[in-house]
Amino acid sequence: MEKFRIYKDIEVTYREVEKALLALGFKNESDVERFYFVNKKHKAVFIMPQKSPSEKVLKAHFSANSYGLWASGVTTDIHDFAKMIEASRAVAME
Repeated sequence: MEKFRIYKDIEVTYREVEKALLALGFKNESDVERFYFVNKKHKAVFIMPQKSPSEKVLKAHFSANSYGLWASGVTTDIHDFAKMIEASRAVAME
């Protein structure tokens, strides 16, 4: 059985995840209790408990959802989502 690992042990916030999901064509269908995004083209969902935008995402939630993005064909590698967030940080620092 394959062990899931987080790319570079990256820590991300809910805000960063939201921006990346929107860039991937997901629609925000969140409510008070759940952070919920849907991509109808790929028949993919990304769901976690709702938290503050500045709060860090639990690594288990991030890892499982990153795997889901890869498994549904949204990304081509299990680490692509984390790499996308990392790249957006680099651009923001310029």
